[in-house]
Amino acid sequence: MKKVTSLLLSLIVLASAVLPLTAFAETKKEALTSQVNEDIAGQVEFLNITPSLDAAVDAYTLFRADQSKKDIFLAELNQNLTDNLGKIVVSGRQDAVVYACVINILTLFGENVESYNGVNIKADFEGLSDKTVSNPYYYRVVTEACKNIGNTTLGHHFVDELIANYYTLGQGMDYYGFSCDNTAAFLASIAPYKEDYAVYVEDAKTVINGFTTDEGCFYDSVYTDVSPDSTAMAMLAYASIGEHKTAKTLYDCLMKGFESPNYNGVIMAWGAENAYTTKEALMALTYFEPSLAVDDEPLVENTNNQNGTQTASKENNSDDNTIRSPQTGASVVFGFAAVTVGTAVLALSKRKND
Repeated sequence: MKKVTSLLLSLIVLASAVLPLTAFAETKKEALTSQVNEDIAGQVEFLNITPSLDAAVDAYTLFRADQSKKDIFLAELNQNLTDNLGKIVVSGRQDAVVYACVINILTLFGENVESYNGVNIKADFEGLSDKTVSNPYYYRVVTEACKNIGNTTLGHHFVDELIANYYTLGQGMDYYGFSCDNTAAFLASIAPYKEDYAVYVEDAKTVINGFTTDEGCFYDSVYTDVSPDSTAMAMLAYASIGEHKTAKTLYDCLMKGFESPNYNGVIMAWGAENAYTTKEALMALTYFEPSLAVDDEPLVENTNNQNGTQTASKENNSDDNTIRSPQTGASVVFGFAAVTVGTAVLALSKRKND
């Protein structure tokens, strides 16, 4: 009986010491998930985007965050296909970026892009004679579309084109100059094929790191003030490649340094709530939010940040252990429950031996 009692007591001590920490960490992670979703909802409300084929990239950003306007977009798409005999035509042409966004959006909706209302949108995209990407920032939606339809060859074509036309090792992406934002957009664009372009992934990370401070990221060697745009774009890049902890650090910097005093997720610029910066933040958060479900790399820890970058909550400037409305006391309750259960087990064991 003494051996049984000793073993049970050891288990009780272990449960009361370890289990509360586990419960606390899970509670904090749930609080973070809830907070990010609140931020996204506030940004969607502030931006009030009406989805359309004319602004397909914005529509894709919206639907990654919120699908309440799904019917508006599908009605326009269906009419466009009808008017153009099964083709998607915007501004008088079939545009690769528009096709890519439609594929990504329909994939989000769970639609079959090989047979959507009798149209094989996948095949039409693959067969476009003109696959011009008008802006290097749009390669992200194109490579994601290739990933969604399982066409690695085409995905590599677009990545290779992006590298050849815009990227310099050691300097980053050149689009009216080298910058944090440009290189972050590049990294997000090659993310669907990151295993195949590991050299460029590591190089882009090194470049972005050169624009990074403890408070966030700045644009380039001329504009060195920490910027909400640059911080959001870097966050997008790291979230895209699955480096969740770095994305979390940048999320903290973005919200601590630039969120509206209304704490609605909206981002400030030049002293006012700003649509452009908020849209970039929304885009970043829609890549960061899914990472909160990853179990093998916890984003909320019970110790202070140990990498030299101090983060803070939005309301009270405490360390990373505090999200806006922490459910304090959960660990105490869980620990008490563990002791209670253990005590009951001991009592039951004693009765049987008596």
